[in-house]
Order: sequence, then structure tokens, then C-alpha cells
Amino acid sequence: MTHDNAKIAQNTLRAAGAASLVLFPLMLIVAFAMHYTSVGEFFEIRLRYVQLPIEHTVGTFMGDAAARFYVWPHLMGYLSVPMMIAASLTLG
Repeated sequence: MTHDNAKIAQNTLRAAGAASLVLFPLMLIVAFAMHYTSVGEFFEIRLRYVQLPIEHTVGTFMGDAAARFYVWPHLMGYLSVPMMIAASLTLG
């Protein structure tokens, strides 16, 4: 009976590790993409950094879109940390 329980635990940990190897990069990609307003903006590549006016930056953080452009992407990134730990333990 204990041998069966050990096998079930091992299979469960193996499945969780495999899921974390897929979920960790996907969660980070989604978190990164949520910083942009459209797909076109995501793929727009600028070779030189142009700083936005401070009025635009402060307005984004204090306006109604603050949750959309700041809170949700960072929350998604923070929630991916346990997946990173599980993925590193799976690979290690």
C-alpha cells in the first residue's frame, strides 16, 4: 500500500513539474504583453529609447487604466514565481 502511495506522489510531482515548465514561460510572456495596448504596439520595435512625457506616465499610474497597465501585469509576474521554483526543481 505505501509503495502505491509513493508512486502516486512521484507521478503527481512529475506532472506538476511538467506543467510548471510550460506555465512559467507562458505566464511571463502574458505579463510582458499586458503592458502594451495592442498587438501592433507590441511588435513595434524602436532602436532608440524615447522617454514619454511625465504627464503621460503619471496619468497612466493615477488614472482608471492603472490596474490594466500596472497592477495586472505585475501580479501575473509575481504569481509566476512559484512556477519558476517548480520549474527549476524539475530541471535541477
